[in-house]
Amino acid sequence: MARTRSKVGRNIRKLREARGWSGAELARRVRLTRGGVWAIEVGNVKPPLATMERFANALGVSLSEIIPMGPQRAA
Repeated sequence: MARTRSKVGRNIRKLREARGWSGAELARRVRLTRGGVWAIEVGNVKPPLATMERFANALGVSLSEIIPMGPQRAA
């Protein structure tokens, strides 16, 4: 689970930086504090799905670009 949190955070940070946005700018766009965005980016917090959707909308990407999808295993 911690590994997923850190990947989500890295993906969000990479997308934010690609747009040239500060953490404060992204926080404003997703209606979180700058500290909340930082905690997600460094993997301290796993945001709920609704929050990840706000990140995706603000960044103009699909959820699949934020949430890491591992290889599918056959059941």
